[in-house]
Amino acid sequence: MRILSLHIERYRGIKRADLSLPANVLFVGPNNIGKSTILEALDLLLGPDRLGHPAAICEHDFFQSHYLDDGVPVEIRIRATLGALSDDDRAMFWTHLECMGADGQIVSKKDVPKGKAGSEDYPFVLQIELVGKYDVEEGEFLAKSYYCCPEAPDGEREECTRSHKRKIGFVYLRSVRTGSRALSLERGTLLDILMRRHEAKPGCWESVLEKLRAVGPTVSNDPTIKPVLERIVEGVNQFIPLSQDDGSTLINVSDLTREHLRKVLTLFLSSQESPHPLPFKNLGTGTANVLVFALLAAIAEQKANVIFAMEEPETSLPPYTQRRIVSFLKSRCQQCIFTSHSPYISEQFLDAGIQLIARADDTLHTEARQLNIPASLKHKIFSRDFRKKFAEGILSRGVLLVEGTSDGSTIYVASEKVSQVDTLAPTLDTLGVTVVDAEGITALTGIGDFFRGCGIPVFAFYDASKGIDDAEMQTHFTACRSHPYGGLERLLAQTLPLDVLKTFVIDQRNDSNWPQKVTTPGPNDAEHKWREYIQQVLERRKGCGYAAALLSHCPPAEVPTDLKGAVTMVTQYLVRN
Repeated sequence: MRILSLHIERYRGIKRADLSLPANVLFVGPNNIGKSTILEALDLLLGPDRLGHPAAICEHDFFQSHYLDDGVPVEIRIRATLGALSDDDRAMFWTHLECMGADGQIVSKKDVPKGKAGSEDYPFVLQIELVGKYDVEEGEFLAKSYYCCPEAPDGEREECTRSHKRKIGFVYLRSVRTGSRALSLERGTLLDILMRRHEAKPGCWESVLEKLRAVGPTVSNDPTIKPVLERIVEGVNQFIPLSQDDGSTLINVSDLTREHLRKVLTLFLSSQESPHPLPFKNLGTGTANVLVFALLAAIAEQKANVIFAMEEPETSLPPYTQRRIVSFLKSRCQQCIFTSHSPYISEQFLDAGIQLIARADDTLHTEARQLNIPASLKHKIFSRDFRKKFAEGILSRGVLLVEGTSDGSTIYVASEKVSQVDTLAPTLDTLGVTVVDAEGITALTGIGDFFRGCGIPVFAFYDASKGIDDAEMQTHFTACRSHPYGGLERLLAQTLPLDVLKTFVIDQRNDSNWPQKVTTPGPNDAEHKWREYIQQVLERRKGCGYAAALLSHCPPAEVPTDLKGAVTMVTQYLVRN
């Protein structure tokens, strides 16, 4: 069983969303765009224990905290369509099954041509919907999950029970910042889920509680504690008569309930580096995270339905562990749903499993855009250079493409300088812009087409002296700007103030990487000699950071017009939009 589609209305920051989910999916996008909200919505709908809490939803779970419209309750609606049902799934949920036609529309079993129900043409699906609203009479927020089929004439539907949700097998692990709870025995944690799947029913609770009760008198009779307790009894007796037994006042180690034990029981481990058993949290964040995934592996290996969702599995884990964990879970679970900012995890979903979460331009509706490789971009280049050129860009609010490494590092310096002159002008980093080195002007358009296809504003800054058609370039980018200098090195050498060039030479010429075979002009040599010298130095040491270092010596007001224009082109567009 896996989730085929998800519909969300008025839940947290999502006014409306209609998402199609592949077998394994990675949601990417900038912060506060709705990635975590999608996983939270799934947990609210399918999580076995989520609705068991008294405050499953509150006013801030409604879109813009708007839960009443002229006194009439506004509803949160979350609906999932589940497919790829096993024979066991069909048997358990038979009463609630419907069929899906070739056009994706849901059809009642009785309306399907005879003998076609459950076939490839009309596969069985299961729809479950959550409705959350404010109960005006009771003054409280209510949320329940229902089967969409069958619907009684009065509109009443059967509630999806906790035991049925466990059969669906949805497991949600929030960011590993909650890993300490995942490893506890509290209800709904991974350890609790694993015990339930093994049908383990701890019989130790009563014996442990009895032993804890026996500790109470021992502590209370301690010579340093007993006088204090006796003084308390004397004081209280002035107002309320207490029992005269010796045990009328005790200090116990817990409040002696099963639920309290679930919260305080802690997993102790010893590692090769630290053979003394310690609470798992004391072994380090990375170790705790791996323990969490070990529990997930144990759950998945039982070969039961597991639909696994998780935020940011990369937290505190090295790249090789990130890859191993994601690969393992994808191979064992019925479906994996992740959010992540890690290129190492993104690479595991390049087989049509990456969806960019964004908001439609003209509405507040949230949509998922499949990452597609345009014909102008070679698939080999996309796969080979994904980490270096694409992974960061798809998480950004905008992308600025440049021709080389020096161009990229210099643009960032120019951005900082421009913001120093105009304190209201944000830097590229502040706006969430990624500068991408296309490694040559011929690759600019293909990469530009990719980011535009993702719905991400994409800009270009390039050398127009190489016969590039500016009008043609405009068709591939949100906006672009060119310069006529025949390379960034010449642009800097020809446009920066002479005193900046000389200061740079004095500051850098003793660097071990400085080219020694280029003759340094004398202090009285003509200006053009100095500019030619700087150009040669920059060209011979492309990619070594000299271009950015040179610009860093420039006063903010003296930043070359072309560099300033490229930065302003991007910042003004993103501020307006």
